[in-house]
Amino acid sequence: MVTNDREYAVAADPDRDRIWLAPMQLTNGVMLHELLDASVSDPSVLPTVLPMQPARPFELAQGAHPGRVVETEGGLVLVVLRGLGEVVALRIEESTLQETWRTRVCSEPRGITIDPAEDTTLVACRDGMIASLDAATGLVEQQVQLPWTDLRDIVLDDRGDLYVSTFRTAQVFRLNRGSVSVQDSFDLAQGVEAAGRVASVAWRMRAIPGGGVIISHQLARSKQDLDEPMPEPVEVTRGGYGGSRVRECRGADSIVLSAVTRVTPGPSGVRTDVTPGAVLPVDVVSMRGTSSLIVAAGDAGALQQEPDFGGDSDGRSRRNSQLDFAPVDCFGLVGRVGFGDGRQATALATLSSPLVLNRLAIVQTRNPWGLEIRNAENLMRGGDSPGATRSPERAVEASIDLPGADRRDTGLDLFHEDSGAGIACASCHPEGGDDAQVWHFAGLGVRRTPQLSGGILAETAPFHWIGDMTDFGHLSHEVFSSRMGGPELTPELTATMARWIDTVEPAKPSDDIDESAIARGASIFYSDEANCASCHSGGFFTNNQTVDVGTGLELQVPPLVGLDGRGRYMHDGCAETLMDRFTDEACGGGDQHGKTSHLSGDELGDLVSFLRTL
Repeated sequence: MVTNDREYAVAADPDRDRIWLAPMQLTNGVMLHELLDASVSDPSVLPTVLPMQPARPFELAQGAHPGRVVETEGGLVLVVLRGLGEVVALRIEESTLQETWRTRVCSEPRGITIDPAEDTTLVACRDGMIASLDAATGLVEQQVQLPWTDLRDIVLDDRGDLYVSTFRTAQVFRLNRGSVSVQDSFDLAQGVEAAGRVASVAWRMRAIPGGGVIISHQLARSKQDLDEPMPEPVEVTRGGYGGSRVRECRGADSIVLSAVTRVTPGPSGVRTDVTPGAVLPVDVVSMRGTSSLIVAAGDAGALQQEPDFGGDSDGRSRRNSQLDFAPVDCFGLVGRVGFGDGRQATALATLSSPLVLNRLAIVQTRNPWGLEIRNAENLMRGGDSPGATRSPERAVEASIDLPGADRRDTGLDLFHEDSGAGIACASCHPEGGDDAQVWHFAGLGVRRTPQLSGGILAETAPFHWIGDMTDFGHLSHEVFSSRMGGPELTPELTATMARWIDTVEPAKPSDDIDESAIARGASIFYSDEANCASCHSGGFFTNNQTVDVGTGLELQVPPLVGLDGRGRYMHDGCAETLMDRFTDEACGGGDQHGKTSHLSGDELGDLVSFLRTL
């Protein structure tokens, strides 16, 4: 985030539990925005190489995991601390960050926005709660529970419209500002339904100047509504998950594509443009017209630009509505700027002149950690892509190191890296978890993406729903190297990836689960009558066996760690909620899958309350 006065960039560093304050100032004392403003009339005043002042860290407790950052009109910097369930307010004093207040909000806060008219801060939590805080004091004034969980971002646009997104299922809702009730919902796959794709994994949602929001997300060849026909089967042969290897449009036929959607007022409505090749589009910023800048974490630090190339009267792109993949123009994805050392891009901000005639892109990176500054207008001309045009006097480059302990993790890198065919492990397992998608695999049937988080790999083999992967090495070879078209990993690299996956923590249970209900549910779970623990035993709640629990298939007993954050449920995703698992007779397997038919509604509610805490 760049502060309102354009004098600082503030960056969250979850790897090392720090918040960085980086002056947008050259070593000679000149402010970068002053040069940027002057360059509107005279581009030559903006140097091509910018020696910048160093950044300073604000240290947090281990496990704080800082995330989204916003600024109030009064100059307070507010940062979501996902690992601690808090929001911290910081004031900038003499180029340092000083804590003003800190508030516990929920078990896992994610998104945050400012409502200046009410002088409040709105926070979106994973468990579906929207909390309203006094922006000056942090006092929690209101809490509203939405019908959905897995909330990601919350945004108030220039028109005063309030939007919230979900993470894995990529749903976007417009809310009433007063009651925080839902007014509209938007389909981010609009215009691409014919290809059998649904919106998935909404990495980032931001406001668009003038009204509306822009979202960087994925499009999966899967389904979320089980009443709809299944899409074309996914092949489990070599390259079956990944797409073409053509560099300009790599991954154009992958089972997971990247996309950018604009939700705007008026007749344009929803417009979705596919951006194949931008693997893991973790951040996006709206540029002039309808173009965008995207950072793709799976692209070894590549910064990509998706330009405006026209659309139909309903706002849909002409090419993308037909998914007519063309390697020549790759849907107009003309810009690609790499940093040359394999660093991973994690966040994006821009520094603009008042008239937005000139703009600098600020990209946060990891491995190594730093801020990279480039001229956004130059990127829109094509960056270092073949045949791109560059204006030498405006090819601005600057770097700000974010020094400290080197937390480089090869396992994390491998998990988030493009396999070479336009897909990464994190495409289907975002943040080391799952994407809540249901797939139709050729020869195997309908399967839900398995959950990976919670440290389960070391003790829960064999893997996959039918238990046909004897260990993680077997799984890595079959999925990463074969189906995803990636290179064959050495045993050392395979072990490194497995070790990183086992560091990913499961979703934290909601704060609002009744303790007495949890205790009653535990009694039911461990009772001889219900018999749940006969299979779901041990520290991960699995005996690692492959059994038929009334579904007609012999399937692996799944771990139950982090169950509250894993819906949909069952191997085929037939249960949208945990309660559906017990009440939908066509889904759960009946009394072969735990003897629960005799339980009352209240008793089932208690059992679900206990399961949500695992």
